[in-house]
Amino acid sequence: MTNWSEQPEWRNDLNRVEIVDNTHFIEYPKKGEAIHFTILNRVRPTNLELRLSGPVQGTYTVVLSENSTGTMIEESYALTYPSVMARILAKLFFNLEAFIHQYLNNLAKEVEKGASQFGSK
Repeated sequence: MTNWSEQPEWRNDLNRVEIVDNTHFIEYPKKGEAIHFTILNRVRPTNLELRLSGPVQGTYTVVLSENSTGTMIEESYALTYPSVMARILAKLFFNLEAFIHQYLNNLAKEVEKGASQFGSK
């Protein structure tokens, strides 16, 4: 999940990821503009907080926790758009819920693939 350079291998919405340094990376999606990320907080393996800038700005936070059925993912977003036009275009052409659903589906497939390599599901 935090190996940024490998994400285009399992996320079907990304062309590439550029690693700038230890706390900055840029995602280049197949559609739309590049999004710059800054790691604000990382407590491995359970907590991650990122700041986004580009066509959308804000923060993304994820907390992982174990329960009896597996790993739970709790995500939260606080997003804003830098201009009125960006807000209008986002409403017309970007479905945040669909994006999150696609990301989580891709992540689940990658985790299951990794688990099957170790003989578990």
